[in-house]
Amino acid sequence: MRKLSERVNTATQEINDNIAGMSTLVKDTQTENELINDDIRDTRTVVERSAGEFQKMVTDFERTSDQLNQIATAMEELTATNGQVHDAVTQVHSLSGEVTASMKASEQSTIKLATATEGVQELVSRFKIGRGAFDYNVDQGHAFRAAVIAKFEEMAKSGINLWDQNYRPIAGTNPQKYDVGYVRAFEQQLQPLFEQYMQAMKGGTYAIITDVRGYAAIHNTKFSKPLTGDYQTDLVGNRTRRIWDDPTGQRAAKNTEPLLLQTYARDTGEILSELDMPIMIGGRHWGNVRLGCDSNVLLEG
Repeated sequence: MRKLSERVNTATQEINDNIAGMSTLVKDTQTENELINDDIRDTRTVVERSAGEFQKMVTDFERTSDQLNQIATAMEELTATNGQVHDAVTQVHSLSGEVTASMKASEQSTIKLATATEGVQELVSRFKIGRGAFDYNVDQGHAFRAAVIAKFEEMAKSGINLWDQNYRPIAGTNPQKYDVGYVRAFEQQLQPLFEQYMQAMKGGTYAIITDVRGYAAIHNTKFSKPLTGDYQTDLVGNRTRRIWDDPTGQRAAKNTEPLLLQTYARDTGEILSELDMPIMIGGRHWGNVRLGCDSNVLLEG
């Protein structure tokens, strides 16, 4: 009987121990379930957030797709516009070529006409009849040249180098200006002659001299004003110390005929006629006198 009771107690103890173990497992399982539930909730939150981000990404992609379509459309329109612009530029280029060709032809015709006119006027000048503005201005040109040569002879005797062609650029000038050794002597001794004969001519605009390379050391006083730094102002107001390398200036500089008559558009806008006569010193060609006047005056009787 005692042994039975001991076995019962032992079994009861084992049952209690098993129940306690089961309770512990249940508690552990409950704890694990709570942790799993927390993870599930966290996962749901992450999934919901990811779904929101994905939806936003889809929306942005759709918007970007629309913008890309707009850009593609704009590119197509730009391509079409560029094609039209290219066609227009091609037409302008073609027209420019035609205009350039016409201008060159016109320029050649003008040069031929001017040369013919100068030839006729020069020929007429050989048959003077003693009247008219042309004859009068030619006489003034001869007198001007004679006065200049006389002054040259005086300056040469005083040791002035009239043949100086060491043109020294003057900084900051436009058009470029140059200095030579005889400038001051010219200002003192020749400028009064320039004024005298410019005023003596009918319709006189200027009376100057240039060497064989087109260099004019001085000019009339109305074209010898102080430099201002303004291009347009100085182009008109100060025309001294320049090398006239334009076609008219070079023809005048190198002329060796007794009389050269030129009609040209001056760089200041006027249409002028010019009488050019060579200056010979000791049988050597120094340059030319240049007398400019209003072209209309030469048509007077």
